[in-house]
Amino acid sequence: MNRFLLVVTLGVAGCSCSPPVLVDAGGDAGADAPEAPRILDLVVADVANCVLLRGGQIECWGRGLPDGVTELSGGVDQVVVGTSEVCVRRGPTVECRGAPRAPSNPLLEPPSADFVDIGANNDRACGRTSARSLLCWGISPLDPLVPNVDELRVGSQGGVCVRNGMSGACWFSGETTPRALLGDIAHVARPNLWGRCALDTAGEVVCDPTCAFATTEPSLCPSDDWTTAVGTGPGGEFVQLDLPYLGFFACGLRATGALECWGLDYEGRPGASHPSLRELEPAGLTFRDFGIGGGHVCGVTTDDRVVCWGWVPEPVDVPAELR
Repeated sequence: MNRFLLVVTLGVAGCSCSPPVLVDAGGDAGADAPEAPRILDLVVADVANCVLLRGGQIECWGRGLPDGVTELSGGVDQVVVGTSEVCVRRGPTVECRGAPRAPSNPLLEPPSADFVDIGANNDRACGRTSARSLLCWGISPLDPLVPNVDELRVGSQGGVCVRNGMSGACWFSGETTPRALLGDIAHVARPNLWGRCALDTAGEVVCDPTCAFATTEPSLCPSDDWTTAVGTGPGGEFVQLDLPYLGFFACGLRATGALECWGLDYEGRPGASHPSLRELEPAGLTFRDFGIGGGHVCGVTTDDRVVCWGWVPEPVDVPAELR
């Protein structure tokens, strides 16, 4: 009989850190040991998803994927997908595919650097180097000078969150001063236009409920606010956290493999034209990785399958070989 433990690392879909893996917790080695996972990483974007497979191959599906994505597969260490772009990292080198722009799309010309982590969305990308510096390129690549970056996440509308030691901060295009996340931060999540959240060193969810446009264009902020519509969730320790590209909800993964989601746009708004994500959520599954898109959630189960649910059909239609 196989006996194994679920070993987890703090991380989020789209990051370079390894997803949780199953390791032997006793018993005979060899034939009785669990097989290494086939799906190494899952990246969930607005209306598209990608997985990194054992052997450096990638597979992507959904809506709005750029031409030439299949050419990126092979020898890949990390893949990230945004609204209309896919980038891969092979060792320190980054290659991107994106939508054509006139006269050119600067996203397709990443700088030469010793990259160890990347993120992308909305025709822009950022990378963290082995020297812990942050480099961004593409549309509106101007960012505050933030030294000593230990963790990087790129979210909706070019938002960036970074961690330096146990300090976290986020900003969006046009902001010159990062907004600090309070507390001792162990892991930052992708920023959402209506709020930013992270996991502290105890695994608890901490959030900055400030709308991204609060200081630049307050009229663009919605009538709902993050504190009342989402809050910080059910409490307790999480090992992974993600936010949607837009919308008022969040999901967190427990060390047990339980995935918990909360917030107004997960439970469903009155009069909505589609079922709520809560109604579509599968029952009885445990996960080792997950991510949130624009109107869908995907996860990698502990038996190495991809499962998606939501009201946007294309990214939920998982290729048969991954189910």
